[in-house]
Amino acid sequence: MFKNAIVRKPCPEMIHGLTTASMGYPDYQVALNQHSMYIEAMQSCGLNVHVLDPDSTFVKDVALCTSVSAILTNPGAPSRSDEPLAMKTVLHSYYDTIDVIEAPGTLDAGYVMMTGRHFQRPEKKLNKPAIKPSPLKFPNFKNWTGD
Repeated sequence: MFKNAIVRKPCPEMIHGLTTASMGYPDYQVALNQHSMYIEAMQSCGLNVHVLDPDSTFVKDVALCTSVSAILTNPGAPSRSDEPLAMKTVLHSYYDTIDVIEAPGTLDAGYVMMTGRHFQRPEKKLNKPAIKPSPLKFPNFKNWTGD
């Protein structure tokens, strides 16, 4: 069971972020209030929450955190290519080993679910495989499986 969570406070520029929805711009103040409630909910479950300075809102896509190591991803959107490196320093305070998926491999970790020692990704969310190469290529995952 995880004991820690890493979140990033939304920045005002989040209203201009990448989206596929046609719902208009987000309300920044509403987003801040929702984010605060999100943090409180995690803390009420006993998690230690590490809040990073504002930047890109989501941290889930740039790192796949497991019980054995973290994997820094290479998000599919070119505009997000610097995000994993910014997360590396933070992850070193929680992990001794950090693996990295490098180009041309891509991974948006938000599309990956772990069940025990099995990685799974919902194909219906993707127009091409999300994991290229598979995280299973790393030595720490030799007894893990994946779809």
